[in-house]
Amino acid sequence: MIGSAEWDHFSRTSMSMNSTPNPNWAERITWSPDVCNGRPVIRGTRITVRSALDYLAAGDPTAEILGFFPELTHADLSACPAFASQLSDGQGGCLPKAA
Repeated sequence: MIGSAEWDHFSRTSMSMNSTPNPNWAERITWSPDVCNGRPVIRGTRITVRSALDYLAAGDPTAEILGFFPELTHADLSACPAFASQLSDGQGGCLPKAA
């Protein structure tokens, strides 16, 4: 279970991207049973939402994450917390399947 200190850190880290979480996460997050064992990924990549969230939660600066994964954009990263937030709130709806 995540403690309040960890959540506060994650919230500050996620919001430090100079933008609010991407409300249009469905344009950025997708899944396919053939990619990463069906885990949600950032569209067009094999980078899982979980991986992006782990980097953000660890406090890695956005610029550093984008350096590790040059195929990502700020919008891709901001979609991950938005997706997780809606999913945890029971509002995830249907995750778009990759074409």
